[in-house]
Amino acid sequence: MTTILTQGESIEWEPAFNIGAVVDKTGAGDAFVAGFISAVLEEKTYRQALTHGQIFASRAITTKGSTNGLPNRAEIDMLYTQYSA
Repeated sequence: MTTILTQGESIEWEPAFNIGAVVDKTGAGDAFVAGFISAVLEEKTYRQALTHGQIFASRAITTKGSTNGLPNRAEIDMLYTQYSA
């Protein structure tokens, strides 16, 4: 679970997604931040940014190595549609 404190001091959270078996947790935090920041830069809401971050992190831990599991744009869009419903 990830929490964020917004300017309105409300806490939002998003559960972790089970995208596949955990192979290597190395880089999961960095992947989360990359997904979160990229969504914020695309002017998505913080809630959407949390979802993007969780998807990046969930996907990253399914392969060995710190950057091998990062999703491409098409995969992120597909996973976001699947897991944000």
